[in-house]
Amino acid sequence: MPIRNIFFDIGFTLLFQNTSITLAPLLRAGFRPTQQQLYSAEKFAKLRLDEAHARPGKGKGSDFDFWGNYHWHLMQNFALNDDLIFGELILLSRTSANWTRPAEGIPALLEELRKTYTLGVISNADGKLERSLEKLGLKSYFATVTDSGVVGHDKPSPAIFQTALAAQNAEARESIYVGDILSLDYNGARSAGMHSLLIDVAGVYSGQAALERIPNFSQFSAALAKIASQ
Repeated sequence: MPIRNIFFDIGFTLLFQNTSITLAPLLRAGFRPTQQQLYSAEKFAKLRLDEAHARPGKGKGSDFDFWGNYHWHLMQNFALNDDLIFGELILLSRTSANWTRPAEGIPALLEELRKTYTLGVISNADGKLERSLEKLGLKSYFATVTDSGVVGHDKPSPAIFQTALAAQNAEARESIYVGDILSLDYNGARSAGMHSLLIDVAGVYSGQAALERIPNFSQFSAALAKIASQ
């Protein structure tokens, strides 16, 4: 079947954190993480999340304290143990309005894609994602925005993907979901009958050759063509 619908995750996929805001507590304390340290924290948190989802019944909530793991790992670089800073970092990262840096090639890619495909968003967010996308001038590219904070379902539950498909009047087998986390995005979409593609800027899954995975959007068109031909 041809691909007719493309759904995107937001965080670490289409948009990245405005670190001048999300890391402000660290910056005020005199600590400035390198990009490599940020990638290391991202890898640590994602792999911990994937491990938790592989063990049903362990942990709590769909994100299994993703941001707690991320910022704990990041703060270890500076031997920093400060509960106030830790809590503030988590809150700032969870706020959709603080994700304002488009991935390279966005929105030009979205402009091109919407000529052929119907585009949508599926994201575990804070209920304010649509407003944030409007402020960034990105909302118009998407036919639908499915925000877990609005619909009451979180990835990787098939329910959030099914809600998005229904809102867009889309068939799962004619749709692909593009995200950055194996357990939430790649496996979650497949459990709902959709195709999946990982955007893996930090190289979290670089050793897993069996995955449909690309490091950035410069390779998106080729990956999409490959998936559509299968």
